[in-house]
Amino acid sequence: MIEEVLIVDDFLSSSYYKEVETIMLSNEFPWYFQDNITGIETNNPRAGFNHHFIKDGAPSSEHTRFLLPLLLQIQDLSGASTILRARGDMVVRTGEKAEYPAHIDIYEEPHMSAVFYIGDSDGDTIIYEETQNDRVTLPRCPPDTLTEMERTTFKPNRLVLFRGEHWHTGAPPLHSARRVIINSNYLMEEA
Repeated sequence: MIEEVLIVDDFLSSSYYKEVETIMLSNEFPWYFQDNITGIETNNPRAGFNHHFIKDGAPSSEHTRFLLPLLLQIQDLSGASTILRARGDMVVRTGEKAEYPAHIDIYEEPHMSAVFYIGDSDGDTIIYEETQNDRVTLPRCPPDTLTEMERTTFKPNRLVLFRGEHWHTGAPPLHSARRVIINSNYLMEEA
């Protein structure tokens, strides 16, 4: 099992990655608008787009079968038993340097979280030392109240895998038109 954070460059074979990138960055890929991409109540919500591949443990997209090898490879690396959720997220350039409020994807079960970068972009992923068991400001958690544990720069075909109990966030692109990731969560069986 991963201790805290694992970063893997060139996670997929180059031909499979290129096909994932081509499909998800095409003008035909179905993205769905969200008024608040983070799902966290805040005075300054950030709009974005998503596409669910697996929701509540079940396939929910015509593209799920194509992405299943990627998701299963992450599941195997994490040592998890089940894929709980997988979705594509896309945010667009805001013109200002920002970080979204920190969050935890799933509170109910011990899990691993993964961020997989698609295309050329910018916008870091930040993982904090604090976990869901620490006392922090809820329902939103301003990044400046947390201790940064790992900051990962966007790089195509890079996987960031970490223990899901950690507060984390991302940043919208400052220089690129869009930031596209696949965010997924995996159930860890308690020992």
